[in-house]
Amino acid sequence: MGVSAVIHLRLPCTDCRIRRMGGTDQAKAQKGRCKKLFHDLSSRSGFSVRHNFLSGKTDLGSRCKILGDVQKETNVQNKGPAMILYPAIDLKDGQAVRLVHGDMDRATVFNDDPAAQALSFVEAGCEWLHLVDLNGAFAGTPVNAAPVEAILKACKVPAQLGGGIRDMATIESWLDKGLARVILGTVAVENPELVREAAAAFPDQVAVGIDARNGRVATKGWATETDVMATDLAKSFEDAGVAAIIYTDIMRDGAMGGPNVEATADLARAVSIPVIASGGVSSLEDLAALRDTGVIEGAISGRALYDGAIDLTEAMKMLKG
Repeated sequence: MGVSAVIHLRLPCTDCRIRRMGGTDQAKAQKGRCKKLFHDLSSRSGFSVRHNFLSGKTDLGSRCKILGDVQKETNVQNKGPAMILYPAIDLKDGQAVRLVHGDMDRATVFNDDPAAQALSFVEAGCEWLHLVDLNGAFAGTPVNAAPVEAILKACKVPAQLGGGIRDMATIESWLDKGLARVILGTVAVENPELVREAAAAFPDQVAVGIDARNGRVATKGWATETDVMATDLAKSFEDAGVAAIIYTDIMRDGAMGGPNVEATADLARAVSIPVIASGGVSSLEDLAALRDTGVIEGAISGRALYDGAIDLTEAMKMLKG
């Protein structure tokens, strides 16, 4: 993967003046809000935006679009950033499918050509794609590499991928192939040091996937339940530098019954890391409920987009408006 030039713009973040004032709790809260703003800039533009809380300096990767856009965002104080909608493409045996409650035996095939499906989402206006290698999640190693690579070739929007990514070599390989972000789930429980190492090596390109059933984390394609509480796991990565937490309520996933807004918002308030909601997002009202919490940075939806319960173009307009 080529090394991107970094431009030091020295854009001051007015929020960061808090470092000269108040106590540590106030500073931590303000730092969290600052971090979430710059995550949103990264997510919606597809390039890396990093902010140094101590110096107030902003670093932009070389793929930045317009400096004025970034300056405009940093000047917004009263209006939060738009929530990002991530269309989901779950891959099983090379096909785009959706599961119910994570059960591989309850899979519905929606498209035999995942790249074509991804392209249709892009043409409808999506700004990110969320990909999951379901077979890989169970196998512990990438299985659906071919359709993922086809999606990356066909689509020019950033994509994040989870499933079967459990070592540094796999992380680096996927990022080299053009993924914007890898999602580490099982290893976040079994090998948290790998998450920290990867986040340090690849800033803004490593997210943690926390999949929970009744508040407890499940791993290995949701097949193994642990005694680890979702909020405790999220807090353990507070200072690791991860780009985001993708929180999935397993009992809501694929069931079209609405997301667990309360639990997701509680998690988002417990950490300064940006939180993306997943599981059960099935209507514009669900998206509005997540957005209106004011603390959830993004939402993932799959079955509702395939079934037509959510019109992607309409959803994008609503979230931006």
